[in-house]
Amino acid sequence: MIYSKQKKIIFVGTDNPLLKYLSKENETEVVSSISYLPMLAMRFVPELIIFNGIKTCDVLAIRKTQNLEKALILVTEENFRDFANINTISDFKNVILCNTSIAKTQDFLSHLNEFLEKKINPLPSKTSRIVKYSILYMNKNFHKKLTRTQIAAHMGVADDYLTRIFFSEMGISLWTYLTMIRIEEAKNLLIYSAKSISDISELCGFSQVSYFNNVFKKSTGTTPGMFRK
Repeated sequence: MIYSKQKKIIFVGTDNPLLKYLSKENETEVVSSISYLPMLAMRFVPELIIFNGIKTCDVLAIRKTQNLEKALILVTEENFRDFANINTISDFKNVILCNTSIAKTQDFLSHLNEFLEKKINPLPSKTSRIVKYSILYMNKNFHKKLTRTQIAAHMGVADDYLTRIFFSEMGISLWTYLTMIRIEEAKNLLIYSAKSISDISELCGFSQVSYFNNVFKKSTGTTPGMFRK
């Protein structure tokens, strides 16, 4: 990924998969605990802080620390099915949630860079909250036969509005994001279970096996059967 200039990024936690994607072209620091952030911020003022999972107290500590209060915060998790503190996290500005597998994609990283370059602005916290809740909803309900209209109705907004604000925050369409969640789950089931491809297709929310096969191949470059071998 090519940046116009290096960004200063702090990773909280030593095992974030994004580290290898962002460390080559940016100035990065890694801390094992948030307790080290205030001291680090005295000499290294980040534009982005990346967590693999986060607590409300972590965000509070960051926003109260000089040199960190305006940094963009990215929270990644393999899935957000057990993410419990969305209510308070959503109250903070400049906080983005993204599944780890999706955060590594070129589309998302390019969009993230536009935030850091100040070419686009993060959504207001109340609007961003809708995007965050839709991400949690898709993580918990990807196995269902969801439609864009159903997701928007659950969020209490019009589907066109949700589509627009979701892309504005994530740089990826709502439906593409849902498909990526489903494909990632399908990969895990293909590797770690003995379930049939037909069963996996249904468990991941695909209406037909043929459609699942086509989407999987488009996403991974191979068929589910070949991926499993």
